[in-house]
Amino acid sequence: MDQTVRVASIQIAPVFLDAAKTWAKLSGYIREAHANGAKLITWSETLIPGYPLWVWMPSPGPSPPPFPAEEEKMMYAKYWRESIDIATSPIVDEMKQLSLELKVKLMGGVAEKEASCNSSVYCTLLTIGDGRVIGKHRKLKPTFKERLIWADGHGQSQLETYPLFDGDASEADQFFFGGLNCWENLIPYARSALHMQNEVVHVAAWPGTHVTTQDCSKFMAMEGRSWVVSSCGLLRVQDCEDVDADVPSVMKKMITDTSQTENNSGVWMDGGSVIINPKGEIVSGPLVAEEGILYADVDPWMAVRERYNFDYSGHYSRFDVFNKPITKQKKNKNAPPTDADEENEKQETGVGA
Repeated sequence: MDQTVRVASIQIAPVFLDAAKTWAKLSGYIREAHANGAKLITWSETLIPGYPLWVWMPSPGPSPPPFPAEEEKMMYAKYWRESIDIATSPIVDEMKQLSLELKVKLMGGVAEKEASCNSSVYCTLLTIGDGRVIGKHRKLKPTFKERLIWADGHGQSQLETYPLFDGDASEADQFFFGGLNCWENLIPYARSALHMQNEVVHVAAWPGTHVTTQDCSKFMAMEGRSWVVSSCGLLRVQDCEDVDADVPSVMKKMITDTSQTENNSGVWMDGGSVIINPKGEIVSGPLVAEEGILYADVDPWMAVRERYNFDYSGHYSRFDVFNKPITKQKKNKNAPPTDADEENEKQETGVGA
């Protein structure tokens, strides 16, 4: 019971709104993490091509909207163009090749599009291993003003976990990792959907605000008795200064206005990446307002030991009580009963079971 896996959390700024250049930068950090022994490598929410921070900005003028409608449309079109079509993107092909070459698993955020289907953008957590895409999870509900940019993830959006270790079947293959985007990490049902698949490493991908992640990351670790890897983004005024001519001038002025950042710091998003063990103890980080990589040697058996007295997907649950609000849906009281209704009635009453 001494098998461990080194996990890395990469915290970097994007080459803002340039997917290819951001991937080139990220791939270098992935190689560095691999050189330092990492087998599972993570990064922040929509690092490629960047988080759409402009939706949160105050109006530069005397009245809304914050920029003329046509310029707003131009900004969205730029973001869609730089988003990734997972089925056809050369960036994803390179990710797959890199995972195969380095024998690592990758989990991190991209803005996703399906160019053959629609002109929407999705906030996607992409998982790659063994030279292939092994999972993608679209953020089920973008937060507040993010809904101006990102579409809802569909109901079939994966809430799945993936083997932490490679190789033939063994006791180590009982352990899994999974992940969620930003405020999805605050949804109890979303966390429990992964926890009930024996998730022992939880990757929380954030756009990057230390004050947001510092407390909830620790709570998730204590609640799940899990390792939590909070991978946060970083974005500064200097990262936005070289955006290309497709970005409207009023937009560029907004995202490079240091006076709008906290304390005139020139920092829009300050990171805060941190790795916490199943006891709720910080083992690496937090990394604030700078680029870098955090590492931790994850012992999955620590999660098992800590779940000895609290395992909310096992002995510390009452599925007969807690599942009822999830699985029992309201229906027209005059509708005829279905086979499923009759089976549920049997389970609830014990009559005819």
